[in-house]
Formats: sequence, C-alpha cells, structure tokens
Amino acid sequence: MEWFHLGDYKKALEYLNQALESDIKNNQTVKIGIRKNEISTVLSAMGEYEKAIRLNEEALLIFRKAGIRESQIITLADMGDIYLGMGQYTKAELCFLEGLELARTTKSLHNQARIFKSLYELSERKGDFKKALDYFKNYSAVNDSVFSEIKHRQLANFEILYETGQKEKENQLLLRDNELKEKRQRLSIAIIVALAIILILIFFLYRMKSASLSQSRKLLAQEQELARLEIEKKTAENKLLEDRVFAEQQINRLEREKHQSEIEYKNAELAGTTLSLVNKNEILGEIRTMLMSNHKPETIPGAIRFINANTDIDQDWNKFRLTFEEVHPGFFDRLQRQYPQLTDHDVRLSAYLRINLSSREIAGLMNVSLDATNKGRQRLRKKLDLAPESDLNEFLKSV
Repeated sequence: MEWFHLGDYKKALEYLNQALESDIKNNQTVKIGIRKNEISTVLSAMGEYEKAIRLNEEALLIFRKAGIRESQIITLADMGDIYLGMGQYTKAELCFLEGLELARTTKSLHNQARIFKSLYELSERKGDFKKALDYFKNYSAVNDSVFSEIKHRQLANFEILYETGQKEKENQLLLRDNELKEKRQRLSIAIIVALAIILILIFFLYRMKSASLSQSRKLLAQEQELARLEIEKKTAENKLLEDRVFAEQQINRLEREKHQSEIEYKNAELAGTTLSLVNKNEILGEIRTMLMSNHKPETIPGAIRFINANTDIDQDWNKFRLTFEEVHPGFFDRLQRQYPQLTDHDVRLSAYLRINLSSREIAGLMNVSLDATNKGRQRLRKKLDLAPESDLNEFLKSV
C-alpha cells in the first residue's frame, strides 16, 4: 500500500492485483480477502465505488467464513464509508451499525471510535442533528478510552523499563562508574521522552474535548433553532386551519341563507298558487249558485258547462302538486311509503293540511262540502293512527 499512500493509485492497483493473483494461486483464502479489501480502498479513492463495493462484499464473505471478526469490522466500516461517499445513506448506516455491533462484541475500542465518528458524519449529512450529537458523544467517550488505554500501556512499559534498569543496575554494581552513569542517563532520557509523550497526549486529549464541547454547543443551538421553526410552522398551520374553518362556516351560512330564501320564495309561490285556485273555485261556485237561482232556465246549461270546464279539480291538483314538490321534495313518496293504505283523496288532503290550509279552503279546492272535508280529516287521523292530543298539521310537517 506504499504507492497508495504516495498517491500513485495505478501503481498501487498494479502491485495489489499481482499479489492477489499470487494468493489465489497459493490458495491463501484469508490473504485473498485482505487483498480484495485493499484493492477496494484504492478503487474507492479513484471514484470506482461500485467495483469497490463488490470487492468488499467478496472479502466480507471470506472473513465471515473464516470467523475473523476484526477484518469483518474493518470491511464493514470501509463499505459504510464508500456508501456514505455515494450518498446512499441507508446502506451506509446498515454497514456501520453491523460493524459497531461486532466491535462491541470484540471490545475493539479503536474500531468503535472510527464507526461512531462515521455515524456522526452520516447523521449530520442527513440533517438528523440529535442523532449526530449522540454519536459524537459516543465517539468522544470511546476515543477518551482509547487514549486512556494507550496512556496506561505506555506507563506500564515505562515502569517495566525502569524496573529492568534497576535490576541491571543491581547486577552491575561492580561495573565501572562510567557505565553506570551512561545507563542512568539513558533511563533519564527515556523518562523525559515518556513524560513528553504523556504531555502531548494530554494536550491532544484536551483539544479533542474542547472540539467535542464546541460541537455539542453548536448542535444544541441547531436543535433549539429547529424547535423554534417547528413552533412557528405549527402556529402558521393552526392559523391557516382557523381561517379555513371560518371561511367554510361563512360559506355554509350563506348557503343556508340562500336555501332558506329559496324555500321562503317557493312557499310564497305555493301559497299564491293555492290561494289563486281557492279564489277561482269560490268565485265559480258563487256564479253557479247565482245561475241556479236565475229565472231564465234557457241560459243555465251553457253557463254551467263553462263553469264546470273551468272547475277541473284534477288539473288544479296537478298544478298544485308540481309547485308543492318543488317546495317539499319527496313528501308524497315518504307519505305513501310509510302509509300505503292512504287513498289519492287522503294524499291530497294531507298536502293541503301540510301547508296549513283551512277546511273551507280545502273544501273549495277539492270541490266538496265543508262537512265532507272535516269528516275526511277525521278519517285521515285514524289511518295515520294519531292520538287525540296530536296535532295533524304538525305531524304532516314531520313526514
């Protein structure tokens, strides 16, 4: 991979392909997986992401069969980084999470730190700042553990070196003073170097914590801004909804008023038509009576025929029914469906009562006597099975 680090990807690819052919020839299964992973790294740097993913999938299969978890973690993390670069966030997240689970199982802190950092970058690109903050906190915590582990190992090594020096010093007490001074000098240098390394580690640790704190504050500010925008959005939506409801209420009110006006107009028209018919029949009836009492019998038959021609009960009823249906649609159908025993005479009487005509007016329209009209009302009450205290007109209005 030296050529890769020098930036000569073609040269690196050439040497790695040669090594892969050698591993395949010698049936070195695990080495084949490692080589494919290395080649995928070069291809990814060259922008050939699809080929890189395919090689990593083949390498991952080899490592799974061999049970090498460390290599599985590295390969999954590499695949996640490639998917992240391609903008395929869902696949990237799946690779990172699977790698993280393996890293936790093997307690591999440095791999956990790498994956947490990648998940933080992924969440930040997706705009999920809450997850980004959580992953960054995990990354910082694991990274601190890695630094702590390194520091402890170095201190342990320095203690071993010191103890070894002490033992050598005890065994060589009889050696010359110059050799003793030289060893002490080397030990001092080692301690100074160790202290310098520790100080450097502490400095970098401080820088990491400062960066983590700064990033946390930034993410918190972004979360607060998002919350504010969400509140403003909901307020605007509620206002829009209120305006829409108000507008719908106004429209419904206007439609009801329009409908009511239409009903009132049609009621007035129906009342006018009905009164016109009543007046016409009453006038014709009076003329008939006057003619019957006239002392010139030869003029009576012709006049009576004229009156009868203009007193067409069925024609008057048909005109009335058309106007009535416009004002009270479906009344006749509902009445006859609920009370099929009613005759045509009963239905006509019901319609006249529905619009509050008096018995005298009904008698004129139906060309019957007032007494016959009252009897017809009583028969209708019985057919409708009404109690004595029930109002016939109000009942018909409810049909």
